[in-house]
Amino acid sequence: EKPTGNVTLGAGYAQDEGLILSAGISQSNFFGSGKAVSASFNTSKLNRYLNLSFTDPYFTNDGVSIGYDLYTRRYSPNKTDSYQYQTDTTGAAVRFGFPITEYDTINTSLGVEQVKVKTFAGSPQRYKDYVEQFGDNNLNYLAKVGWGRDTRDSFLWPTKGRVSRVNLEVALPGSDIQYGRIVASQQFFWPLSKTFTLALNGEIGAVQSYGSTSSVPFFQNFYLGGIGSVRGFETGSIGPRDELNDAYGATRRAIVNAEVLFPFPGMKDDKTLRMSGFVDAGTLWGGDYATAADGKPLSWQDNLRYSTGVALSWLSPLGPMKFSFAYPLKKEEGDQIQRFQFTLGTVF
Repeated sequence: EKPTGNVTLGAGYAQDEGLILSAGISQSNFFGSGKAVSASFNTSKLNRYLNLSFTDPYFTNDGVSIGYDLYTRRYSPNKTDSYQYQTDTTGAAVRFGFPITEYDTINTSLGVEQVKVKTFAGSPQRYKDYVEQFGDNNLNYLAKVGWGRDTRDSFLWPTKGRVSRVNLEVALPGSDIQYGRIVASQQFFWPLSKTFTLALNGEIGAVQSYGSTSSVPFFQNFYLGGIGSVRGFETGSIGPRDELNDAYGATRRAIVNAEVLFPFPGMKDDKTLRMSGFVDAGTLWGGDYATAADGKPLSWQDNLRYSTGVALSWLSPLGPMKFSFAYPLKKEEGDQIQRFQFTLGTVF
């Protein structure tokens, strides 16, 4: 009989988070029941996260799964010399998974979440205005639904196929903060030759308050810049800034990436190294603070940024590593440029 338990320990490093440590334990056949239990922990100077989960993968004969989650999370951007606030989130949720086809899945969940917001003496006025209006302790009831379709030929190094995702989250009526968030993404892979692959990625997201909530909480905004959006700019740095020179974020965001993937020169048979040349573009707009100097709302063109560069991905014995060197093609005065960026992760 194959072992069903697993223990993981991990360490990594990211420019915006510093040292990242993680640990997890899971059992996919708990006491021979076929049900799965797991516990995971992750900590860095920016994030601290603990999650406990239980999953019954065969809740019905049709393959519908059910799961339960308990989690707590502390997000401390104030410890990175930016965004002078801190949030402590504690929540519980029940989730369902519905296999639709070989490639399609639908996931739903219902949960309750408490969010405590802490500001500091040096926090910008918009943070203090939020706490004054909504309080520093909010209880929200969350409903989530997501659809995904994945036809890639490989999870690690795809050369063809696509990934489609749509995720919706709504803080239901009765919540202290009422809002809805939707994010849709599409990724394509086309083989250009035996060694070159074209990857195209697009993502668009929106968040909107409703009911008794007059504006989107500042910590629910979208941010732009860095690995995963527009490389060559510091993480989350694009857009209008407050009196502390921190980006406001916005309620709308769009990202487009084009990348040509190829083996590391001289190592075409090595499946652990891959390079790419890329072009990134992104923009954000919308929200109470997303205004130009004349006070008019920003349009999607106002915060448009794009860059080009080269990247290296390595599945090292110590875990996945990503490096990029980017040159901003469109930048504005005051933009925070960071041409070399990297993330390092390990599991052992």
